[in-house]
Formats: sequence, structure tokens, C-alpha cells
Amino acid sequence: MLPNETHSVLEIARLDSAITGIMAGFALTIVVLLVERLANKSSDVHYDATLGKATILVFVAAFFTSTLASFLFGVSAAEKENSARAFMLLMLPAFAFVLSVVLFSLGLVLLLAAYKLKYALEPARVILYMVLCLALFNYIYTASDVIAVMYKVPSIALLSQPPVVLSLLTPSAICLFLGYIIRRRRYKPSRVQFDPRWFRGFILVDIIASAVVGVLLTSILISAPPDLFVPFQLILVLVVGLSVLIGWSILYIPTSDVGYAEISSTQGACFESENGST
Repeated sequence: MLPNETHSVLEIARLDSAITGIMAGFALTIVVLLVERLANKSSDVHYDATLGKATILVFVAAFFTSTLASFLFGVSAAEKENSARAFMLLMLPAFAFVLSVVLFSLGLVLLLAAYKLKYALEPARVILYMVLCLALFNYIYTASDVIAVMYKVPSIALLSQPPVVLSLLTPSAICLFLGYIIRRRRYKPSRVQFDPRWFRGFILVDIIASAVVGVLLTSILISAPPDLFVPFQLILVLVVGLSVLIGWSILYIPTSDVGYAEISSTQGACFESENGST
């Protein structure tokens, strides 16, 4: 039985739209609270202002991606019938949704590091690693379901197609492995674990990637014929792109000793230049 025959894709899209809308509200609330604390210029020795600014950036990005995902899920829910095409349209808003989950998880860990809550940071890091793997696995599973719809076969039948499985799993495994290796071999031994310029680049790329999937959904698939299927190449690009972003995020996970204090003066100046005049 095909995935779109077992449940209502339109109801799933409506539910996901509501969930991502709630996530956007939480992100905006956290941003307001952190900005207010930053504006008060608190002298609390247990608060790292540099990490606080980084946390604000993460939740701003999470607000944008969650809002966009909520809108795109709503667009997908506007399909006229519970068809295979409606099911495949969920690939694009699901990209922004998974990215929002990753940003939320990373933001919460950065928040713990900013307040120097070392006793909670270690379990939070473990949870974040699990979230990264599960989020990527969930997206790959969705992609496999879409491919099953394209070929009109049950999802379990894809297991007999090694090229399809390997094309989805290989880039994901490579990106996660490279992110972990780079973190262990370069960042941790050198004690330079946080580059504000690269971090802001990471946030910007996240936002751009979410905007791109929105453009794809509205300008290509929505205006296309009802029988148009998502090309396999597009599915693979989305999987690879999400894998790269999740692997990149591993570089900014704080260590248990909150080692972000070891930021070089040239790198820290990117975040602290505005404080130099005060």
C-alpha cells in the first residue's frame, strides 16, 4: 500500500503548520527576552554576553525557518485532494521544519552555555547529538516515502534497491562524520571552538536554504501540472543540503567546560566591536 493511501497527507500538513507556528512563537519569545537582557547590560558574572548574542542569532533563524515552514505546510495543505502530488509537496516544507528543530536544539544548548550551567550542558549535548541524527533520519525516511510514491511501490520495497538507499544514506553519513572529525581534530585541540564570522555565515546559509525551498515550492511545483513528480535529483540535493547544514552545526556545540571563552581577540572583535566604545 502506498504512503498516500494509508493516511491523509492534507491533515498532516495542517498539523505540521500548527506545530511550526507554535515553534515560531517560542523562538520570538526567547529572542525578546535575550535582547532585553542584552540591552540591560547585566554585569552577572554567570552570563557570557558573547554566547548570548550567538544564541539570539540562532533563535532569530529558528523564528524565520519555523514561520516559513508553517506557511509552506499551509500551502501544501491547500491541495485539492489527498494525492501523491500532495504527499511529495511536503518534502520542501519538511526541509525548513527539520532545520528549525536543529536550530532550536542548538539554541537551547548555547543558552545553557551562555549561563554557564555546566551540570545541564553535558546531558543537553547528548540530547542534541541524538536530535541531529534523528532529524536527519526522519527527513531521509520522508524522502524514501516520496521515492516510493514516484515508483508506485511500497516503501519497504526500496530496501531491495541498494543504489537508492546508498544515495540517500551516504551523503548524510559523510557530512555528520566530517563535522565530528573537524570538531575533534581542529577545534577542540586548538581551543578555538567558536569563530563568530563562520557562525554568522552558518546562520545566513540556513536562512537562505529555507528561502530557496520556499521559492521552489511556490514558483515550480505549485504552478506545475497536477501529475508532476518531484525529480529524484531534487530530492537528493535536498538531502545533501540538509546533511551539510547539520554537519556544519556540530562545530558550534559547546564542550562540557564551556570552552567558548577561548575566542581569539580578532574573532571576538566581530561580536564585541560595538562594546568597545562603552
